Amino acid sequence: MNKLLKSLIFKSSLIQKNIDEEYSAKHKNWIRLIRLKKLRLKIKDKIYTLAKRLSYKFPDQYKSST
Repeated sequence: MNKLLKSLIFKSSLIQKNIDEEYSAKHKNWIRLIRLKKLRLKIKDKIYTLAKRLSYKFPDQYKSST
């Protein structure tokens, strides 16, 4: 698997961890939460585009939601 692809997948999982932590916080920072979600979506789109270019098949969860 491509190093860039691995890096993007790792970043996506870290961002998801931050999203989960923000959801479980007593006082949620909604602006941070929205920014994290948008960032994760951008990374997911990059993952899907790169995987498509490399002809790598990914599960549906990485497909663009556009």
